[in-house]
Formats: sequence, structure tokens, C-alpha cells
Amino acid sequence: MALQKILSQKLDILDDIFSLCPFCHRATHHADKHLTRGMIKKLSLKRPRLLQMINIKTTYLFGFYAVEDIE
Repeated sequence: MALQKILSQKLDILDDIFSLCPFCHRATHHADKHLTRGMIKKLSLKRPRLLQMINIKTTYLFGFYAVEDIE
């Protein structure tokens, strides 16, 4: 939600809500980079219409969680 300021589309909508167990929620923020990337990719594939609506690619989401590949 802290990233809402940089996006034109509101993020606090029902289509953007995932129910995660406490372990998975912590993992998206604090786990090994590869585990976090896998979780973000899997979750983003469940909401392709939302990503298209806010014009964000999964690779861009990786940057929000600091798990992007730096070349």
C-alpha cells in the first residue's frame, strides 16, 4: 500500500486482495529472493486482468519487493 502514490490506479480494491497465511505473508516480504519471486509470480498469474488494468508487469512487481534481477 505504501506504493499507492506512484500508481494511477487505486490498489485497495477487492480484486487486489489475497488471503495469505502468516508464513506466506512474511515470505513475500522477508524470504529468500527466489522464494519471494516465485510467490509473486504465482500470485500475479492469478490476477492478470488487474495487472493489465494498472499497466504493471510481473517483473515490475519484483522491484517493489526488492527481488528484481539487476543487470
